[in-house]
Amino acid sequence: VTVPMLALFGGKDVQVIAEQNIAPLEAIIADNADADITIVTLPNANHLFQEAITGNADEYTALPLAFTADFLPTMIEWLTARVTVVE
Repeated sequence: VTVPMLALFGGKDVQVIAEQNIAPLEAIIADNADADITIVTLPNANHLFQEAITGNADEYTALPLAFTADFLPTMIEWLTARVTVVE
């Protein structure tokens, strides 16, 4: 990996299981100390990064159409740390 990467996972995502997908990313980090890879699991988020109860797809339409409270702040903080403003 030669560019910064933010890997976001939902702790209640039943389609992309965080535990299964974090290990390969950690292996990349272990093999390349210069890799700028940030891994974050949002504990109550489902696959769509909604605040979830079970994480099952059948609850998607019953949940508010909004991201979890920590989704956008996590992205903004990560981007702000890496973006240079050119005036």
